[in-house]
Amino acid sequence: MSNETSTIGQQIVIYKGIKCEVIYNYGNGNYEIVFGEQILLVQESEIQFLN
Repeated sequence: MSNETSTIGQQIVIYKGIKCEVIYNYGNGNYEIVFGEQILLVQESEIQFLN
């Protein structure tokens, strides 16, 4: 069984109306994003992809 996790470079998403950078994709619909000075774990349904 392979591990589906991966790091992301420069992927920008919208979370709560603010542009954020994705820093980690867990491969199961969860993402770590930089939100202001915080790193948040969010679900794919909570974010909008820009690129």
